[in-house]
Amino acid sequence: MTLAACPSPTRPPPAEATLWGTGFSVHVVANPFSLELVGADGLTKLATAAGPRFTLDARTTEAQLVPGWDGTRNHERPWTTFTEGTLTAVSESSATVTFHAGGATVLATVSVATARPRVTLRTTIDDARHFNTAGLAFALGPDSHFFGMGQRTASVDHAGLSLYSWPEEGGLGGGEDAGRGPQNPYPNGPSMTYFPVPLFHTTHGVSVLVDTTRRSEVRFGSDETLPGTLGVVVEGQAVPLVLYVRDQPLEALDDYTADTGRPPLPAPWAYGPRRRINQGGKVDGVDEWQAMRDRKLPLTTIDDAMHSLPSYSQRGAEASYQAWTSLLHAHGFKVMDYNNPYVSASAPNSASDYAFGAAHGYFEEAPDGGPATTFFLSGGAQVVSAIDLTNPDAVAWFEALLGRSFDLGYDGWMHDFGEYVARGSRFHDGRGGDEVHNEYPVLSARAGFEAVQQGRGGDAHVFTRSGYTGSQAWVLETWGGDPEASFDDTEGLPALLRGGLNLGLVGVPYWSSDMGGYKCITSAPHDKEMLVRWYEMSALSPMMHDEDACANPLTGQQSKARLWDDTFTQDVWRTHASLHTRLAPYFRALAVEAHRTGAPITRHPFLLYPASPEAWAVEDSLFVGKALYGAPVVRRGLTSRKVWLPPGRFVEWTSRTLFTGPSMVEVPAPLERLPLFLVEGELVPLLDAEVQTLAPAEDPSVVTEASRAGVLDVVIALGPVKDASLTLADGTTLTVHRGLVFPNDGYLPAASDEAAYASCEACALTDSSGALPRVRLATSARAAAFQDVAVRAEGGPPRRIRWEVLELP
Repeated sequence: MTLAACPSPTRPPPAEATLWGTGFSVHVVANPFSLELVGADGLTKLATAAGPRFTLDARTTEAQLVPGWDGTRNHERPWTTFTEGTLTAVSESSATVTFHAGGATVLATVSVATARPRVTLRTTIDDARHFNTAGLAFALGPDSHFFGMGQRTASVDHAGLSLYSWPEEGGLGGGEDAGRGPQNPYPNGPSMTYFPVPLFHTTHGVSVLVDTTRRSEVRFGSDETLPGTLGVVVEGQAVPLVLYVRDQPLEALDDYTADTGRPPLPAPWAYGPRRRINQGGKVDGVDEWQAMRDRKLPLTTIDDAMHSLPSYSQRGAEASYQAWTSLLHAHGFKVMDYNNPYVSASAPNSASDYAFGAAHGYFEEAPDGGPATTFFLSGGAQVVSAIDLTNPDAVAWFEALLGRSFDLGYDGWMHDFGEYVARGSRFHDGRGGDEVHNEYPVLSARAGFEAVQQGRGGDAHVFTRSGYTGSQAWVLETWGGDPEASFDDTEGLPALLRGGLNLGLVGVPYWSSDMGGYKCITSAPHDKEMLVRWYEMSALSPMMHDEDACANPLTGQQSKARLWDDTFTQDVWRTHASLHTRLAPYFRALAVEAHRTGAPITRHPFLLYPASPEAWAVEDSLFVGKALYGAPVVRRGLTSRKVWLPPGRFVEWTSRTLFTGPSMVEVPAPLERLPLFLVEGELVPLLDAEVQTLAPAEDPSVVTEASRAGVLDVVIALGPVKDASLTLADGTTLTVHRGLVFPNDGYLPAASDEAAYASCEACALTDSSGALPRVRLATSARAAAFQDVAVRAEGGPPRRIRWEVLELP
């Protein structure tokens, strides 16, 4: 007898799944939808607050007074949230949840996958007719605070704010006493930045990257449509996220830069101070560059802002500029001019360049065809077109145009702008401006970096203004754009320090700011106090850039405090430009670390103490590596300031006073003084104090780094029976031990006094005149010892090292 085949019973899809990563798990429930990321300790690190959300945003773009300001205005219709999902694919490391609209039609999908310490999470909608904006919301945990998001100048902890990511022209500050607000900076509020990066760190061990080039917004507990949530919204039909599950945010930066690009290594001389000096500029009848040398004011690089692009200003005067750069090179200066990724349609000198680019289709294309144009101020009012950097042929042309600077003898340039791509424009690769706008600064920086590599083999420098995700792989320096020449809270000195700290939080290690500001628009005094405090703060930023402008578009150039106003100002420059110059070996060692791991040179305390609520509140103090902790004065009228010290012991740089953290302390801060602390157990290498420039010179009277290459100073504060070491960029490993010393450590003789110590070949000297005793050892030997201190220099070139060991109890 033949039996009829019985159909196998159909198994219902699973209702939930657990995925495993390194040190965490992700629990996914399909109906009602939820996703929970759980750490190895069983505690929830991140959990959704609702299902995937979508809306139709009838957004408009309003014309702005400044074309580079973002004119986007959102008009979101009620959100649709999907909660009833089905798990349609599951493995140990991935799952997909689909949401249907009756029958088999798939409307939305959430896909999640784990790989090592990462979770990739993508929410998509397949209904362009009804939805053009996607969102995903997470529950706010207790003590939720958020750090990163690129060069934001109005906040460091972004809790309570909504921040969009869209590079735009700098805003206008509301004044020194006006805190951030919906229109401070004007016109768009705290989101305004040249350099957004939609990467943020939480205080719960998860860092989140919004992995898109489309305009996005992160609502840090500020979404009125879904209160009490952390919301991510993207202008498009997908929310692609990467979650880095790390308790230490420095480890998350390592992961992030491994994914998006490691920072490069700048030219060794790029860490020297840089000033705007015009060709032919005079001080008391003397060439300004010569006055810098005559008055022993350290300076490595001169930026003359000659506009090669967009306007081809050098045309017909090439011989004059070649003579100018040769003159400065002979006296120990590097020289930089100015470029941006545009070609002027209105400047007479660039007419042939513009015609060539237009004929070959090398420009951003307007919606109605032909080159898109925009107006901006760059060496005067101009109409320009952006080079289409999605076109490989246009990129090659752009890099050739940049090479004109090298032909004139320049060693690099300011690489300005990049924020003016219009939403409706079209590009060579088929994308529109709404997708290319955020990426354009990355493409521009990459072209500048490649021009440096091709033209000078890396021995050149470029400093950029704008950026986005991935820029850190191409940017040799980011300067903070055009700040207000005051203590303005959102656009002046305190704002630019916040911006630098925030850049470090997204893996951008090299930054500077216009010392003394650029814009003079508010009524606050553009005075000496502001200028010298900016010098002090900039001594600790990785690069140091002075600006001579005091611009007001309504009334023209204004006046502000300048270096040449009085000897006091010059003394403050001399002290702090010298400190910055001397720190070059330390900056270079930290750059190697940044290149290897993504760790920034300057570090917000959150990066080192992510579990400390006191660290979360810091907006005006910074670590330089792990060895220095600076607390620059960024508010008017202070002659002392309060500083939160993290756990550990710290020695104030000037007085040698010992402090112990965690604690809030008040330290003296007269106008000429930068509050700076040496961290116990960390080495600081320094060049000789006489070095005036990191560039080579033909003039033998100029004290260059090369002329003092055989000397290095090393400073450390060390407790008993402790060791410390640091490896320099040249391969030298410096080690200090305090404790039992053996005869084979090369015991040094004691010098009789300060004069004998200064002139001896190999000797040591103790000093107990300050708040802390110190032992100093001067020797060319690879190993030496005195009393209970042993020092060693392994590898690298031979040199005489002057070790200064502050002995902590």
